[in-house]
Amino acid sequence: MARSAAPLTESRIRQIKTPDKPTKLADGGGMYLLLRPDGSRYWRLDYRFDGKRKTLALGVYPKISLGEARRRRRAAKALLAAGQDPGAVRKADKANKPGAGADGQAYALAILGEGMWDWDLRSGQVRHNAQWAQLMGLDDRQQEHDWQQAVAALHEQDRETVMTAIRHCLEGTAAFECEHRIRHADGATIWVRNRGEVMRYDADGTPLRMVGSLCEVTEQRHEARVMRCHNLLLQTIAAVNEMLMQELPEQELMARICQELVRDNLFRMAWIGLVDEDGVTVRPVAEAGSVRGYLAQADIRCDDSPQGQGPTGKAIRSGITVINDDTETNRQFVPWRKRARAQGYRSSASAPLRVNGRVIGALNVYSDEAHAFGPEKRILLEKLAADLGVAMGNRAALAALRESEERFRLISSVATDLLYSSLQTGTGFYAFDWATASADRIFGYTLDEILEQGCWRSYVHPEDLPEFDRNITHLAPGQRSECELRIIARDGATRTIRAYSMEVKSDDGQHRLYGACQDITERRQAEARIAFLAHHDALTGLPNRVLLRDRFEQALAVVQRARSHMAVLFLDLDNFKVVNDSLGHAAGDELLLAAVSRLSHCMRDSDTISRQGGDEFVLLLNDIPDLDTVKRIATDILSHLAEPLEINGHVLNTSCSIGVAIYPGDGSDFDSLLQKADTAMYNAKGAGRNSYRFFDEQMNQQAQEHLMLQHRLHQALYRAELQVHYQPQLEIGSGKVIGVEALLRWQNAELGEVAPDRFIPVAESCGLIVPIGAWVLEQACRQAQAWRQAGLSDLAVSVNLSAMQFHRFSLVEMVAGVLGRSGLPPHLLELELTESILLQDVEGTLDTVRQLKRLGVRLSIDDFGTGYSSLSYLKRFAVDRLKIDQSFIRDVNTDPDNAAIVRAIIQLARSLRLDIIAEGVETPAQLAFLREEGCREAQGYLFSRPLQPAAMEAFLRERIVPAGAANGAAL
Repeated sequence: MARSAAPLTESRIRQIKTPDKPTKLADGGGMYLLLRPDGSRYWRLDYRFDGKRKTLALGVYPKISLGEARRRRRAAKALLAAGQDPGAVRKADKANKPGAGADGQAYALAILGEGMWDWDLRSGQVRHNAQWAQLMGLDDRQQEHDWQQAVAALHEQDRETVMTAIRHCLEGTAAFECEHRIRHADGATIWVRNRGEVMRYDADGTPLRMVGSLCEVTEQRHEARVMRCHNLLLQTIAAVNEMLMQELPEQELMARICQELVRDNLFRMAWIGLVDEDGVTVRPVAEAGSVRGYLAQADIRCDDSPQGQGPTGKAIRSGITVINDDTETNRQFVPWRKRARAQGYRSSASAPLRVNGRVIGALNVYSDEAHAFGPEKRILLEKLAADLGVAMGNRAALAALRESEERFRLISSVATDLLYSSLQTGTGFYAFDWATASADRIFGYTLDEILEQGCWRSYVHPEDLPEFDRNITHLAPGQRSECELRIIARDGATRTIRAYSMEVKSDDGQHRLYGACQDITERRQAEARIAFLAHHDALTGLPNRVLLRDRFEQALAVVQRARSHMAVLFLDLDNFKVVNDSLGHAAGDELLLAAVSRLSHCMRDSDTISRQGGDEFVLLLNDIPDLDTVKRIATDILSHLAEPLEINGHVLNTSCSIGVAIYPGDGSDFDSLLQKADTAMYNAKGAGRNSYRFFDEQMNQQAQEHLMLQHRLHQALYRAELQVHYQPQLEIGSGKVIGVEALLRWQNAELGEVAPDRFIPVAESCGLIVPIGAWVLEQACRQAQAWRQAGLSDLAVSVNLSAMQFHRFSLVEMVAGVLGRSGLPPHLLELELTESILLQDVEGTLDTVRQLKRLGVRLSIDDFGTGYSSLSYLKRFAVDRLKIDQSFIRDVNTDPDNAAIVRAIIQLARSLRLDIIAEGVETPAQLAFLREEGCREAQGYLFSRPLQPAAMEAFLRERIVPAGAANGAAL
């Protein structure tokens, strides 16, 4: 039969047109691809048998590829060589007739190295050829085997998969085709492709006979695995080269290289070790993969000791790559074999790291397979080690590496983007004649539309056409270019691409352009966003401190030339934390955005609003003519921010505190003006909030003192400078001491005695009140218990709690622990709470109060009448005692209003069945008033100033009457 020399291609198939009969498309030496009138194509084999010309259909294209068609042709020729007619064999097979035809087919399959099997489902016997038995690892001298023998030969991990596929075939839901492993009796394992179909059914449709073939695919799978490994190696090289180009810090670079080496299971573990200063110990500095303490336990050296005979030590000493093909058989690997076996390491490789020609360490990788390090992996390891050494040794040398790796970067980057070739037209422009399908994603047009359009210059943004022509249209032969262009996609959107081009002139004089387009739109958008966030607040979009500083410097230059002034306003929202805590951070964000909107209405166009973080804003007022302008703007801000605001159904009444610093009077640079405005803001907040304050020097002195006290207070607790004094509390009617109040005092070596109202606010502002408060509680409980053990009658001790102690820490656990350690009965401890504590997080406070009450502790409200407590709060929180603030007692005999308040508090306590005590009693007249109004308890300087523990004990022994004696005299 004639054989055509023309190759079979898709383009040739397209060129054939047939009206009404099959048309020969290509000749394969007696084998043809024919086109039917309906457009379908099929393979046909022409042959002679017994002197007659015959044909045999080999399958439909493209379901049957050219390679598969050739394989079937070889099988047919094998039948002809055996004296069998391929057509007759097929007919006999279709008719389920074993015999000569089947024998001929079996012979053909044998020629191809395939096994044929014929399974009788009733008897369970499998008839087969010798190749099938050999592949299955069974006796090839037998022509039949029991089905269970065949099943037993299946790899135990694949057995269920194969049996499931056969069951689906018998049920008629799918054809049987499966790749699986066969385990031979000698331990060898091979991969096979097993195919079959049901050839006979009984009258009820039950399968009776199944016939199939078996061929080995071990080598094909190995090649596929090799190819996958090859691709992984290329990807690893690309990724590591990208890292080297980034000039990462040395430690991060080594760590990321190790991570890349274990990605997608290329290696099981990777680590980098450097020779320590002693010149012997190899210290791991980076690792990735399945490590699990392997390196932490390993003693690795590079000397001649047994610990230096492993791959790492030998690589460092010799300066060449060392391969450990099998950890189980390598005698020099004995010191690490047990740990390697536990980690699943079967082989390893170590490549030396050189810096300026000197070996400083090694790059090490481990595999879970023996003999895993072929030439490709070795080359990869050595290249990575060499590149890493260059990066570690001389950053300047990376310039040469960038140039040599640039081509690889281009190839790897364009491989996932648009690749194209174009031909120069008569107009001088280039028109696409080939492109990848990713053009659709970039341009928004189908590939056919783009090829029909030809020149992609028409997609380029008009402003970028000169750049396009300079880098693409007018390239000289052999010249390369790289440029960034904007293109207008089909939907009208503008996208940014990176175009790489190279012009080539062919032998026939045609100019062809090869190139790639990488869509970098999202990258540019991300870069723009990052650049914006570098100078702006993410939530509000306002300038941040960096941009504010720049704006200040620009404004400063203007006002200096004009000999004018400018103002820096530091603004802090009042009670912003309460909104965040009660309504959530989303509501807090809405409040901030609303505040920014209102601030914008108060500012001039030339001014700047900046968010510093949290609820703090800085306003820069340029070129202010006078202080009245600043006052007007500050007042306007207070007014706008005070307007009610509704968020998520909650109406919020907001306010702010503002501090003002003026250039040049308060400072001449950004930092000093910002610090002084901040100081003034805190002064405004301390004065009652919702106000503004101009900075003055007194504020600066107060701020300096605050910092000084904070610094010394940090040390006071550990230097034993803090003391607890005790002031007695007496029963007015009998004069009996019923308890003491623990009061904190501070005696500093340099400052002397520091007043509580001077240092306690400092402790509260910096958080030191929490550890100090816990210390006071511990000391007070221990002292009260010591007095009990000394024979004094039971005295209650009162201890003040701050809001920070109450709300931010585990108060109940702390109190229970102190009581347990001191041994003081809980009913002798009274915790004094301020009214403000009850108003914060009412439900949480109520829960804490209930837990304290369950401990048996008494609770009182300190400074009652100065806050905002309601009668409902007193009832809900079930306090035991009210304490009348000394500010009411001080003028109770001269101020009718104070007298009325004290009477009301006493009457309120009596109505609610609460104990009542007056503090700050200093005169007999005050005491007489309290006695007359029915107040039962009092404390103050009239009875005793706060005393140290020893003096307090002496006072108690004088005033407390032992049990059984007569009551003391009344006050």
